[in-house]
Amino acid sequence: MRYTWSTQGPGSKLSGDYGGSSHGRLTFITDRLRCAGKIIKNDYKTADIVYCLDGYTQNPGNVITAGQLVSLPSKEIGEGFYQNEVRMARRAESICDLLICNSSLHADAVIASGVAREKVTVVQPGACVVKILDRDRNRRPERPKTIGYAGLNRKNKRPWLAAYASTMVRTKFVKATCCHHREMQSFYDSVGLLVFPSVGDSWGLVASEAIARGVPVVCTDRVGAAEEVKKSGAGIVVEGLDENDFLDACVEAWYRLDELSEAAWSYYPRKPEEWADDVINLCEEWRGEKRF
Repeated sequence: MRYTWSTQGPGSKLSGDYGGSSHGRLTFITDRLRCAGKIIKNDYKTADIVYCLDGYTQNPGNVITAGQLVSLPSKEIGEGFYQNEVRMARRAESICDLLICNSSLHADAVIASGVAREKVTVVQPGACVVKILDRDRNRRPERPKTIGYAGLNRKNKRPWLAAYASTMVRTKFVKATCCHHREMQSFYDSVGLLVFPSVGDSWGLVASEAIARGVPVVCTDRVGAAEEVKKSGAGIVVEGLDENDFLDACVEAWYRLDELSEAAWSYYPRKPEEWADDVINLCEEWRGEKRF
């Protein structure tokens, strides 16, 4: 059956040219639906399937509503943030038929917050806002000797650790905060090592985007993207949240930069088209089973 779709984000009737990485995914899946010949409707109330970020829509009842959860409800991100993320997860549960998480870490945290297990599924994201460098046709590019951080200036993201790591190895520090997703590719190409000290993220798309551009990553084991960093060998995953352990890992990665850069270049990341097609197929299967 040919289903009609609507894609929704905060404050929008139809997804458009949004800012951050998560919103870049929304733009990407909308474009993918159009390329597949799917009908995109401005009025979500008349669509068969609504795909939305964090439950930012209203459920008109006669559709499948799939909520792409973005935030991680973890007490380690701070009590205020945690309570807010729990409220958002519960709100999404009340609206959506299906809740899509980014990783097993993400799904476990969402379920632990009180969301019904049967509504939760996992689809690993792809790097949608940057072009994956062609490993087969190109040589590994030379990287500038810089340490970079991408993300919000929030306490739970700990950006100061990234800045301090650059002083420890006496190199330039570059930072991207509140950037439009179309600006991110040039940022990653200006970075030799991406440092991602977050105390909790459902995935951490900046890590996947960096690896897609051939940049190694240092992150904690409290982010979903640690799965990809481990699998690729393109960086170091730090167990726990001790700041000194994290800084030591940054120094180690810096002195192993050539080795880790080669691992990032040798790894073939998940294509964003694969992620989008998995989400589309999953939602359409659910819509078929619901049979209004």
